[in-house]
Order: sequence, then structure tokens, then C-alpha cells
Amino acid sequence: MSRNDVRRLENLTPIDGRDLYTVQLNLTPLDQLGQKNDGEKTRAALNAWLFPDKASSQTPPSVTQDNE
Repeated sequence: MSRNDVRRLENLTPIDGRDLYTVQLNLTPLDQLGQKNDGEKTRAALNAWLFPDKASSQTPPSVTQDNE
């Protein structure tokens, strides 16, 4: 939801420039912070989640997980 979407739900008037949709990245695992290309992986995962039809036609990025 954008900030203006929330304002509408709270019966407040919209504010110019507040229709931008954002995502919080504060739940990124600590072991993934600062890794090379971590922004690209996050962006690819977000795009796949937001636009599943487009993602199915593209090859997903390889992601390795440590199961220690």
C-alpha cells in the first residue's frame, strides 16, 4: 500500500508524491547483508512475487542456501 492508500482508509486527504509503492528490507537475514549483488537478488525476488506472470517466462536467479 502506498502512503496515500493508507490515508484514504483513514479518511485523510492524499498528499502529492505519496503514491509511491515501497518495500521494507529490514527483515533481510544478517548473513546476507553486504553480499555482492544482494540488491539484484532482492529486486529479482520482489519482481517475481509482484509479477508472477512475467517471472515464469524468465529464468529465476540461482540462490544457494546453507543448511547448517
